[in-house]
Amino acid sequence: MNTFGSRLRHARKLRGLTQQQLARIAGLSQSAVGNYESDQRHSSRALIALASALNIDPRWLDSGRGTPPGSQQPPPLKEPETPYAAESWQATQLWPFPSIDPASLSALSQADRQILESLVRTFIEACAKRHGSR
Repeated sequence: MNTFGSRLRHARKLRGLTQQQLARIAGLSQSAVGNYESDQRHSSRALIALASALNIDPRWLDSGRGTPPGSQQPPPLKEPETPYAAESWQATQLWPFPSIDPASLSALSQADRQILESLVRTFIEACAKRHGSR
């Protein structure tokens, strides 16, 4: 499992999910999941949503480092009753903003995501200076 796609496919099959089921849980399209699995596409935007949907370490999914799936017994998977509901499907374990739907971030344009990233970076730097770190 040397690639993002092969790790994603392995984790999905280990969880007994189809591409369509994983896509629905992660808030993605089935074709996006297929493209990720075939290494035609790699997105850090989707990484958190996919790792959360599969209940796996996002570092392992991204790079192969970290805790691989199957090394600990995860809770049984089930699809959310309402799509994208963080509280209904463990998204809060990996996604740091429980009141923000990860899919809404993914829906932003590249330019809007860059602006948001800049705002967050500026805020973190200001907090670090205020608290005397960094």
